[in-house]
Amino acid sequence: KALNATDFGDLLLHCLTLFTENADVLVDFQRLFRYILVDEYQDANVAQYLWLRLLAQHHKNICCVGDDDQSIYGWRGACVDNILAFEGHFPDARVIALEQNYRSTSHILDSANAVIGNNATRKKKSLWTDAGTGEQVAIVTCKDAGAEASYVAAEIHRRHRDEGRPYAHFGVLFRAGTQAKPLEEALRLVGVPYRLVGAFQFFERKEIKDVLAYLRLLVNPRDHASFLRVVNFPRRGMGPKRMAALLDEAKRRKLGPLELCRDPSSVPGLDGAVGEALRELNGVMKTLRISYQHWKETRQGTLGGLVRRVAEDTGARAAWIRDPTEGPGGVSRWKSVESFVEMIDRWEQRNPTDDLLDYLRMVALEGRQGERGESRDEVTLMTIHSAKGLEWPVAFVVGCQEGLIPHQRTLDEGGDLSEERRLFYVAITRARRTLLLTRATIKRRYGQTEPARPSRFLEEIPEANRRVENRSKGGGDGEREANSRRLRELAARFGKKG
Repeated sequence: KALNATDFGDLLLHCLTLFTENADVLVDFQRLFRYILVDEYQDANVAQYLWLRLLAQHHKNICCVGDDDQSIYGWRGACVDNILAFEGHFPDARVIALEQNYRSTSHILDSANAVIGNNATRKKKSLWTDAGTGEQVAIVTCKDAGAEASYVAAEIHRRHRDEGRPYAHFGVLFRAGTQAKPLEEALRLVGVPYRLVGAFQFFERKEIKDVLAYLRLLVNPRDHASFLRVVNFPRRGMGPKRMAALLDEAKRRKLGPLELCRDPSSVPGLDGAVGEALRELNGVMKTLRISYQHWKETRQGTLGGLVRRVAEDTGARAAWIRDPTEGPGGVSRWKSVESFVEMIDRWEQRNPTDDLLDYLRMVALEGRQGERGESRDEVTLMTIHSAKGLEWPVAFVVGCQEGLIPHQRTLDEGGDLSEERRLFYVAITRARRTLLLTRATIKRRYGQTEPARPSRFLEEIPEANRRVENRSKGGGDGEREANSRRLRELAARFGKKG
């Protein structure tokens, strides 16, 4: 009210109040809308139901399309009772069950029917298809989230190579956005293009761009764009006028802007504290460059250690964590950088003869590929909630374990598992021809590892419709070694020059 503004929820409530308190207004709108068609009715909230019921009272011409088995937005107000009690709300309604499925094969549909059939409160129906039997649903057990991501990446690459499938035929679904990070790393490692829907891709995050800019300055002190990104992070008092003066002087003297920072006193306005901050930046980068050259010549230490030094010595880490201008996300930003440190260390282990410049080139190439438009052939990564209404010939659902699906919050609060089961049902039915459900045997929690139990929903899939693969341990079948060998081959192919 103070801002004289409303959000979408307010608009619904104001319309409802308008209709209930002004009969003449309601009559006008009832006459205006003779026929009412509502899609995704299972996602309607109470206010939307009441609003629709008032509008439909006059002509009684309302058609609602929905599936109570796909009601997965209770956390944002959707009320599944609206569709379950539809005949009671509209006594003369005719119900038509649309049970033929044109998307999936029978193994996938039979699995979905068996899982959702465990929900007590639902409209009875059973999907069927004439699209053929198809592949059994694969339930794949991996050691941890990293191994799970590596399996997904290798399997996508194998099917792309052997079956000729475009990358756009693959969707990878997960419960929480935090599960995307190991998947991104694994896909990058094997050179599989992807897009992360509904969240920043890892290398698009501000803190990662900052670190990469500092690393590019180490490799090339004359990197103009990288200097512009980091010269005022942490803040060094460089406003637009001072920045323009610095760049003009550097251009006149044919120097890189970082080189000019060695003695910026010749530039108007770059004296006092600002000039001292720039001299300090130049000195820090010079020292870090010496450390980088030492690593390059001796291979003592790690690139991850160098990244940590960059963050510490430039003051970036302190800025992320303590500087109020960075807001409450500072600690999480530093955690992203720590993940980057782990990532670049793993890259160095896989590519022991490569240089930092090779890593930066790999990241830059990926960024340029991401700017080529929306029609790229790429794998889709997204949460299950975001995937409703979409489909892929091959779908992976990762993290099929207790604590993720069903979610730990629901388990801790003793909540109804019906919506969790409906979410799993939605995930299953995104697949057209091939469905792979993966899980880990161990998970990290509060910095410690602990056993991860399989999702109870996996056991609800009939044995006749599923096949089980255990990749969590080495065995006589050589599955794990074969997967590791495949990843090494792919890493050699895409991670090396030539």
